[in-house]
Amino acid sequence: MTYYTQDYRLWRSRVDGTDRLQLTFAPLFAALPRWSPDGSRIAFRGDLPGIARIYLISRDGGSPEVVTPVEFTRTDHPCWSSDGNSLIFGDLISPGLKHDDDAPLHRIDLKTGAVNKVPGSAGLSPQDMSPDGKEIAAFTLDDTRLVLFDPLLQRRMEVTRGKRLYSAYWSRDEKYIYFQDVGSVEQPIYRARISDRKIELLAGLSQLSRADAMAFSLAGVAPDGSPLASLMLNRGEIYALDVDLP
Repeated sequence: MTYYTQDYRLWRSRVDGTDRLQLTFAPLFAALPRWSPDGSRIAFRGDLPGIARIYLISRDGGSPEVVTPVEFTRTDHPCWSSDGNSLIFGDLISPGLKHDDDAPLHRIDLKTGAVNKVPGSAGLSPQDMSPDGKEIAAFTLDDTRLVLFDPLLQRRMEVTRGKRLYSAYWSRDEKYIYFQDVGSVEQPIYRARISDRKIELLAGLSQLSRADAMAFSLAGVAPDGSPLASLMLNRGEIYALDVDLP
């Protein structure tokens, strides 16, 4: 699995936590990592002061490679194509953009570096590409709606709505999309069945037995369909002070 820590450093490890390897270092801030289909590379958003671009890095480490052109300065949410030859990404201030709602998705060919707009995709924030490469799970830019977008037919279908949606992942069998609504107190993790858009609650913050758990976030889906989540803990401590009072 791959994940980033609270200091925005990218890591990868086995699911049981062994074989950990730090992949990125300061001053680069890393977020939103996604494995390539063959498991050899990781795409992620890398932030430097005033600029956010898409990077690639080998699962074994090395120097991160910038793949988005310099004119794209606020890129987000890389999604792999099913063949691993291209990435879909969002960019809210791409050249010629008048309003955020005008923002289309873009596709970059990793072999040639060519970048093209994805027609019909304005106003979407990409989350994950279906394993067959036919549909993109995306949120609207206000993070209140989960939609399926078909880039070939330029067609979108609303799956569900939430208060503030965060992160979405396809299941390997393409029957479900897992997503989280962090706008609710419980920060619930759900999955939506594609066939009939039935929504199933999977987990909530109150299920965690730790009293110091402040928040958790959906970080992926295991091969068996189990959601993976990162946990934010309260690192506060309580002290007793001895004082001499008059």
